[in-house]
Amino acid sequence: MNKEIKLLKLLLSSEVTTEDEIMEVMDIDNTELELLFDRLEDLGYLEVDNGYFEKTCDNCNKGGTCSTAPYRPVDKVKKIRVLTWKAIEEYGDAPQLSENHENPDFKPEK
Repeated sequence: MNKEIKLLKLLLSSEVTTEDEIMEVMDIDNTELELLFDRLEDLGYLEVDNGYFEKTCDNCNKGGTCSTAPYRPVDKVKKIRVLTWKAIEEYGDAPQLSENHENPDFKPEK
């Protein structure tokens, strides 16, 4: 579980933005990274959200294609994983998020 916690803290720190950077910092290969991601999914710290781009990108249409050049999610992304509230609450350094999460009137800033 130590590597899983290290990965969670690394993701929450925003110090890495790509899987290649994660593998370099943690000194692991792609196979081990996938196993860690799967384990974090099983534990409820990550979830798959393949509709992420459609929700966050004004240039993506509902068919899953993206007009933001040169990035094309359908060509480059196999699986989008996002951190869950559980990860933020247990390992994040932002206690205000967990307090606001319980408030039904809370609307995160965009």
